[in-house]
Amino acid sequence: MQGKKRVALVSMLVCVLLFSGATVHAARTAPPLPPPAGPVVNVPGGNVSQLMSAVSSAAPGTTIMLADGFYDVGTYGHSMVINASNVTIRSASGNRDAVVIKGSGMGVYGGTPTIFHVYSDDVTFADLTLREAYYHLIQVHGESVADRFRLYNCRMVDSGEQFVKVSRNSGQPKKCEDGIVEYCLFEFTTHSRWWYTHGVDILNAQDWIIRDTVFRNIRGGPGVLTGGAILAWQGSVGTIVERCEFYECDFGVNFGNSGGSVGDHIGGIIRNNFFFRQGNFGDVAITCNHAQNFAIYHNTCILNGTFPWVIDYRFSDSTGTIAYNITDGNILARNGATATLIGNVTSVQPGWFVDFAGGDLHLVSTATSLIDQAAPLAAVTDDIDGNARPIGSAPDIGADEWHWPGDLNADGMVNVIDLLMMAHSFNRSAGDPGYNPACDVNGDGTVNVIDLLALAHDWGK
Repeated sequence: MQGKKRVALVSMLVCVLLFSGATVHAARTAPPLPPPAGPVVNVPGGNVSQLMSAVSSAAPGTTIMLADGFYDVGTYGHSMVINASNVTIRSASGNRDAVVIKGSGMGVYGGTPTIFHVYSDDVTFADLTLREAYYHLIQVHGESVADRFRLYNCRMVDSGEQFVKVSRNSGQPKKCEDGIVEYCLFEFTTHSRWWYTHGVDILNAQDWIIRDTVFRNIRGGPGVLTGGAILAWQGSVGTIVERCEFYECDFGVNFGNSGGSVGDHIGGIIRNNFFFRQGNFGDVAITCNHAQNFAIYHNTCILNGTFPWVIDYRFSDSTGTIAYNITDGNILARNGATATLIGNVTSVQPGWFVDFAGGDLHLVSTATSLIDQAAPLAAVTDDIDGNARPIGSAPDIGADEWHWPGDLNADGMVNVIDLLMMAHSFNRSAGDPGYNPACDVNGDGTVNVIDLLALAHDWGK
């Protein structure tokens, strides 16, 4: 009977493929941005002089569309400055790997200091690669009240100091508000040029969100410890870090700085993130310093013994809640800090995860000591993949909410809705329009009959 169901399922898929045309996007895939509104300036591929002219002369509301190409701004040795509000710089193709803006090198003093300076509100960078500046790839000048900055589906590579720097001026008390970094990749090809570097460094900002983003190799060379992949400090308020992945980073997320003072960070949530380090020098996955009312919820942190503990919170003014995290080491209070700890699991079994050695920290069905073992939290309604919590009788501990591989939309059932999703993405590969990684069950980069068979195996569950 089960074999007949599977044959019927394949037949259903053929029919669906013939009559279906909708596109479905997975939660971790950057949906394409809508067409630009307002004036558009088109820049030919690789034409640096026209790019610089378009940026310097941009009127409010302008979209600068870059054709695919390599823009070597390092040959000019100076930065581009955005003073007009509501300016967008994006690729025409939507392929972030096809439009590369490169400085003169992260170790070249006297070359490109910073690629872009942002002094105005509502500036967006989308679908681009920025790489190799001596100081920063982008500096958002919070002292000029550059609110609502957005970095969308960008690849950020090899910055000499901070990849994205949100600066402040003590004479300007207003905070830089409502920035968003999403669907991005921050990485060093190998490691930083020195210790003073971060992926996203936020000073005196309010309600910034970093989500659905990967941080890789934010680390120093041998014996050199860098700063956090994310650092929010100097009076920052309400930062949210969610659904991010941190691989081989010296630090993961820092709310507040150990050298700061009372109120270095206030509020904020760190939830549904993966942290993984294997065999490299480093420090903790998450640290909160002079941080009031922090929340650390449903993270999975595996450091493989590269540091004596995994999460810490420091100083007597630090208070918060740490709930339902998975760690492979202790959660440590330091220097008089206090927090409420709920349901954390601090020793792990490699067999709980899809690929423990390789850093795939999604759960497997046999991880019964984690599945359905958490109580609902009002602040956690999804998991690292954007799947709704709970799937089952209660939420799972850690960043991932387990479901059957064939349950593509993670609604707790494998049925015709999942079949429709696979139909929309069938015979598409990573990078193709309509490719949905949720349908690529075996993760080989293509949605094909192997994935269909996996769905068939789980059909009716």
